[in-house]
Amino acid sequence: MSNKVLKNIFEEFNREEKYMDASTSGMGLGLSISKKLLDMMGGKIECESTVGKGTTFTIYLTQKIIEE
Repeated sequence: MSNKVLKNIFEEFNREEKYMDASTSGMGLGLSISKKLLDMMGGKIECESTVGKGTTFTIYLTQKIIEE
């Protein structure tokens, strides 16, 4: 995905223009919802992308170990 889209990837309704046609479904909300949920859980999400190669999303969460 392009750098223009990548810098705003977690904003609502953000989609790359070349994919905004009638054959593609979705509103561009999934990543913004995911980021908000991760923020509430104290985690974070990162995105790296190279045009023509692919995109990698990395999610970080800290969880407490409960000993019984």
